[in-house]
Amino acid sequence: MTLYRGCQHDRRFGMSWTDDLDRAQWFADRDLGQGAGNVYMHRANPRELLAFIDASHRREREYVLDPSPDFLNDNTVAEHR
Repeated sequence: MTLYRGCQHDRRFGMSWTDDLDRAQWFADRDLGQGAGNVYMHRANPRELLAFIDASHRREREYVLDPSPDFLNDNTVAEHR
């Protein structure tokens, strides 16, 4: 499954991802004192999934992934263009 993460470059290997590109862009556009971030893409496999949170009250679906370098690394996470 293709997932997205909106964040600063140094946080691209974090645990929280979404399947909603627009929501990832919203997170990327937030300025938390460091400027806007980027949207990153990752093709996840089921072994990486630790949890799924359907927070419909926030209009958000969160996939919590194993942040191990075995799964999230420069070969598997790319900036979405």
